[in-house]
Amino acid sequence: MLEWVRELHGRGILLDVADQRLGGHFDEQQMNCLLIVGLWCAHSEYDHRPSIKEAIQVLNFEAPLPLLQFDIPRSSHHTPTMNETTSLFSTSNE
Repeated sequence: MLEWVRELHGRGILLDVADQRLGGHFDEQQMNCLLIVGLWCAHSEYDHRPSIKEAIQVLNFEAPLPLLQFDIPRSSHHTPTMNETTSLFSTSNE
């Protein structure tokens, strides 16, 4: 799943990760910020991950978004199905 989100980030279409059941009814700036911080916190290189304080500052729009770069291995890439992706970003009011 993480590789898929990283790939969409690299292609400039990160908001496509958002649950389709939201119907586009969300603040794009907030969603983008949340997803970027999530990728930042899950960075494969530990020393590139933020502290909790840094992550919260970005989530509160008190600090700029980080510029993330990833080296994604292409040989073993798994593209998740829609069922796999919607379960992660589902709303609790189903």
